[in-house]
Amino acid sequence: MQSQQKSHLCPSCNMPSSRVHSRYWRVIQDVTILSLPVFLYVRARKFFCDHSACSQRIFTEQTPD
Repeated sequence: MQSQQKSHLCPSCNMPSSRVHSRYWRVIQDVTILSLPVFLYVRARKFFCDHSACSQRIFTEQTPD
């Protein structure tokens, strides 16, 4: 799975950013089904915050609940 959104909001200053810093895989283990383990592979991105007044330079995209 991976997000299709082009930009995300910085959690510190709420300014949108579309400049990707890097990508990485998150592995989420769910409950077993029929004695088989279930894993969700999520490709997450880190973004640069280019807002000059913001102290946070890099942040990870957040997925909705």
